[in-house]
Amino acid sequence: FSMDQMSLMTKDVIGGDPRMTNEKLQRVLDSINEKIGWKRVKDRVKELIDLCGKSYDRELLGKPQLDIFLNRMFLGNPGTGKTSCAKLYGALLKELGFLSNGEVIVKTASDFIGGHIGESQTKTVEILKNAKGKVLVIDEAYALGADSSLGSSANAYG
Repeated sequence: FSMDQMSLMTKDVIGGDPRMTNEKLQRVLDSINEKIGWKRVKDRVKELIDLCGKSYDRELLGKPQLDIFLNRMFLGNPGTGKTSCAKLYGALLKELGFLSNGEVIVKTASDFIGGHIGESQTKTVEILKNAKGKVLVIDEAYALGADSSLGSSANAYG
């Protein structure tokens, strides 16, 4: 062992190239790739990893990283695997280093809506606080729109 041979490289600080999959990331990718009928999901995952790789290259050159937007909408009929897909997406984001915890929290629109003025805000803040570092799935999120029983201009958040 010689101190002369020790050096700290940029790669040591920022980690490895996301395009060079590690064992845990490869397990997530294998789980996604074995799904039938998920071509669009698989394409988006590949695009995300490529974008992460380009951002990594920029960081190595001392340039600003690319903006990577992680919000996704999982749309489809009941039983089509939206929640399963969201769980795999959470695991993917964890292995890519975006999340400290790849856990998926599933909430419904009714979990956000309070029974009195101001309660919805409190509930929403609490849900978001508990979802930090995790993936938040809002099942049937369309129900967060205007409450038709209160008139078209009413806000369901009270």
